[in-house]
Amino acid sequence: MIPIRCADCGFLGLRNQTTGALDEADKRFREEVFFRGAPQIHDSVPICAKSVINFRDEANPGDKDGIRKALNKDRSCSCHDKFTQWHVGFTPKEHQEMEIATKLKAWEESQQEERRRWQESQDRARRDHEDSRDKSNREWQGAQNWTNRKWQAVFTVMAALFGLLGVILGKYLK
Repeated sequence: MIPIRCADCGFLGLRNQTTGALDEADKRFREEVFFRGAPQIHDSVPICAKSVINFRDEANPGDKDGIRKALNKDRSCSCHDKFTQWHVGFTPKEHQEMEIATKLKAWEESQQEERRRWQESQDRARRDHEDSRDKSNREWQGAQNWTNRKWQAVFTVMAALFGLLGVILGKYLK
């Protein structure tokens, strides 16, 4: 597994003390642990929006060196499935929305593929059924043609016999 760092994750955020919103941790914060504003507008400890890491456990509030160490620490186990590459200008919420949209798109594509496979199987089953029905119909028609030819032969022979009988009777009755 490739080690990941919280400094590269899109779910790293800063709680805005005024609005309570989780703002983007910008590039300067990620590199220098620089808190904007005078007075400071964000809490002194970053937040993992996925709740994988509690930065208060790894660094004291306002301890820039401790926060920098926590942000740049290689994490190779528990964070991998919850890590999303940071895109400049997007808040953790927007990263979450992008992740959901990506998962939804993948799900829709899998559903579309599943529907396509199902339709193909239905088409194949329909063709097989039609082929079987056509074969059965040809066999039945062949049997019917044979039966019809037998009866035609019987009626032809009978007609000839009756014709011959009529000629013979006609000669004797005259």
